[in-house]
Amino acid sequence: MNEQGASLPVRVPWNGFPNVIVHSSIYKLKCLPAYCAAKRGDHKAAARIAHALVKTENIGAVDFVVPVIQVDRGRYNAIPVAFGAVLAKHIGAKLWLDVFQINKVDHTDAALRAGCKANQYSTEPHPRANV
Repeated sequence: MNEQGASLPVRVPWNGFPNVIVHSSIYKLKCLPAYCAAKRGDHKAAARIAHALVKTENIGAVDFVVPVIQVDRGRYNAIPVAFGAVLAKHIGAKLWLDVFQINKVDHTDAALRAGCKANQYSTEPHPRANV
């Protein structure tokens, strides 16, 4: 599957865990004007992103939506909770907020951090968009 020239991530089955539904490419997410603010904990920016990207088609009935709460470089990332809240509301599920990421993975790369600091956004694909 392809979205705006960026490949969507491939998900591999994992021990009977339900299929993952990919809502967007990383490229499209990172190009949204609200992305940097949402990564730094801005709940309103994260809600704008979630409303723009959440796709409710092809989602079966579930009891809970479980966003993984994350701190990225010492800042609370508001995107997972906003996505979870919007998705749960659309499908009539409960939002479970008791799961926290305990490992430190630092997904956000240096080029993105520099762009956020300078408030610069690019329409060019990120060099690692197809990795």
